[in-house]
Amino acid sequence: MFSVIIPLYNKGESILKTIDTVLNQNFKNFELIIVDDGSTDDGLARVRTINDGRLKVIHQNNKGVSSARNAGIRAAKFDWIALLDADDLWDLNHLESFAVTVENDPEIKVISSGYRVAKKEGTSLSETVVSKEGFYDFFEISLIHRFVVHTSSIAFNKTAFSNILFNEQLSKGEDLNFWEQLAKKTPFYLLDNISSSYIDDAENKAVYKSHPLSKTHVFTIDSREITDEKQRKYYINLILHSVFLVLEKQQTLSDALKIYWKHARFIGVKGFYVFARILLNKRSDDKR
Repeated sequence: MFSVIIPLYNKGESILKTIDTVLNQNFKNFELIIVDDGSTDDGLARVRTINDGRLKVIHQNNKGVSSARNAGIRAAKFDWIALLDADDLWDLNHLESFAVTVENDPEIKVISSGYRVAKKEGTSLSETVVSKEGFYDFFEISLIHRFVVHTSSIAFNKTAFSNILFNEQLSKGEDLNFWEQLAKKTPFYLLDNISSSYIDDAENKAVYKSHPLSKTHVFTIDSREITDEKQRKYYINLILHSVFLVLEKQQTLSDALKIYWKHARFIGVKGFYVFARILLNKRSDDKR
């Protein structure tokens, strides 16, 4: 059985459609926990129109998505936690495919489907999914599929990770940080089907907001703790990709330099050349 956790903050336009994709799952044995993180729109009122015994609502003052997810995890009565954002969607077989798979293999502690990036009206923009179902080292597979799992595609057995929660000090990259902590304990079981959708143009998307560097995962990485070679390659790739994204989104050169300088010794000479190429390419694009 699953405890499905949805953090809710000002998602009034999306939340009912998201909840419908949970309540209409082919697999019926779950509880649905909505954690209202101090919403100021009508999202909570819309949730209250639903009459279903599996639905439970928790209220808290606005503390951020990590705090909301942690509140849901603590309140969950079942071992398996399935995460879903308040504007994303599941296919009807999402939980069913998880249930069948974990029942057949008790070694699985983390499981994820593939996912699509889509528009609200249904247009699919991209898909991320492995070609073969099975156990994967998260750090290794992430070098092939940069974001191989997504918050709304993953489930985990909380009894296997009793001391791991979302970092409430982070406002960006808190999900990656959480996956990394799980991955240091166990391989991920990845399905070769797509059964969840990340909605790119939903309202109030945190990914499009600016965040203080001190609250971003990439800036707070402690390279002194990284000794495994696969992890080292993963983190170097993540840091350089983050520098690229900062510049691509027209954020300040200062932020990009701060990220690089914080990790300069860790990423080494090759990383410096990649960083320099990113800057040169950005400069050429700006001139055009």
